[in-house]
Amino acid sequence: MEMNPFALSSKLEAEFYINLCNNLIIFDPSLKSKDKLRKLNIDEKSILLTRSIGILGHDKTFFWDPNRG
Repeated sequence: MEMNPFALSSKLEAEFYINLCNNLIIFDPSLKSKDKLRKLNIDEKSILLTRSIGILGHDKTFFWDPNRG
């Protein structure tokens, strides 16, 4: 794991992503549906995940620790 070039998400970041997918909807007036609601697209999820790294810090979000996550 020490030589892995890819970022591994922590348990906190995984739970944040699950909450993004399950608990967030967007009101989009350009939609033709009656309620004009939609789920996040991949770009919006990526932006919010990046913001979580900036707010919570690298060690809490994308630093994998076997004792913690």
